[in-house]
Amino acid sequence: MNDREQKLKGRIRELEESKSAMIDYLKLKVTLQDWHAVMDASCDIREIDSELKALNKIINTDTSS
Repeated sequence: MNDREQKLKGRIRELEESKSAMIDYLKLKVTLQDWHAVMDASCDIREIDSELKALNKIINTDTSS
C-alpha cells in the first residue's frame, strides 16, 4: 500500500468514526425532539456519506488499475 492509499484509508476511518458519532447524536436529538438538530445532523451524515463514497471510488479505481 502506497502513501496515498494509506492517507485515503486513514481519512475513511476518520469519516466512519465521525459518522458513527453523528448517528449517536442524531438518535439523542430525536429522543429530545430537537428537530433542528436532527436536520443538521442528517445533513452532516449525508455529507460524510458523500465523501466516503468518493474516497471509496478512488481507492477501488486505484486498486483495479
